[in-house]
Amino acid sequence: MRSVSLAAAVLLIGLLGVGCGEPTTPEGKQALKEASDELDVLVASEKAVRQYLKHPRDASFGWTHDLRTNEAKDLYFLKSTVKSPNDFGAKLTAEWATIVSVRDGQAEVLLCTIDDQTMYRSPKLDELQAEADKAASEEAEEPPPEPEPEPEREYRTWTDKSGEHQTEAELVSFAMGTVKLRKPDGQEVELSIDQLSDADQQYIRDQL
Repeated sequence: MRSVSLAAAVLLIGLLGVGCGEPTTPEGKQALKEASDELDVLVASEKAVRQYLKHPRDASFGWTHDLRTNEAKDLYFLKSTVKSPNDFGAKLTAEWATIVSVRDGQAEVLLCTIDDQTMYRSPKLDELQAEADKAASEEAEEPPPEPEPEPEREYRTWTDKSGEHQTEAELVSFAMGTVKLRKPDGQEVELSIDQLSDADQQYIRDQL
């Protein structure tokens, strides 16, 4: 949010445009376009507000405005004040706000409120809101990333020192002379490396 004034916008356009010749740098051209758009927004907003005043010809608008814009700089949110006489001639100050779309150099008021009362709301504003809601919904509904596949388990046949007993299992760990094996059903067993066959002992050493 920042404060702008109609006079400042006019002055900036004059400095960037007619006063110093047409800007040649991309930054200068962008600054001129933004200043021109802001001026269009201010003019369109005040014109819209006047339609809902009882005595629009006697209205005096504040010079300072609170102006915000979206990232694309094609939708402006403007707030300010206006003094206008009532039916008894007393000048009252009202707060007004507008939402203005600027596309292809054309400013269009989509919403106008005075003292928090909606005076005008364009159907286009509902369309923009629906598009924003849809985009937010699609972003929220993006499927979570697929989990990484578990590494393939390397089951092998283990044989004890006597050669009489065998079991299918994977090697989980080996430390301090103790071997931990895990069977396909998830059961884990621990045994001394000396209890295994020479071939199995060599296999364990190869994994280190």
